[in-house]
Amino acid sequence: MFDLPNLMKPEPEPDKATLNRHYKAIFPEYDWKSHKDYLNLAKEACWWYDDLTTGKPKRWLSMLGQSGTGKTEWSKRLKAKLKQDGKIVQMWNWSDVCNNYLAKGDVAIW
Repeated sequence: MFDLPNLMKPEPEPDKATLNRHYKAIFPEYDWKSHKDYLNLAKEACWWYDDLTTGKPKRWLSMLGQSGTGKTEWSKRLKAKLKQDGKIVQMWNWSDVCNNYLAKGDVAIW
């Protein structure tokens, strides 16, 4: 009764071999061992990369977590790899965006 229309059904996750291939291409020397809790974030980043490079529906990737875990580094590497592949992406640092609006006196509703 409540089945989602076909266009709303999520795309299947890439297989592990594909994710590992993307990981090695984007983060060849990144030492994630010091941040084991964020390995899932790396998996999501590689999944997002796979979606963009294989023409699947576009989606957002938001990286959240503690300071010093590599979120900005991963984002920069993803952007650089996609640029190398001829893709155009936007990267926003949300703290900068929010500070810009708050500095102007705009009200942010969360």
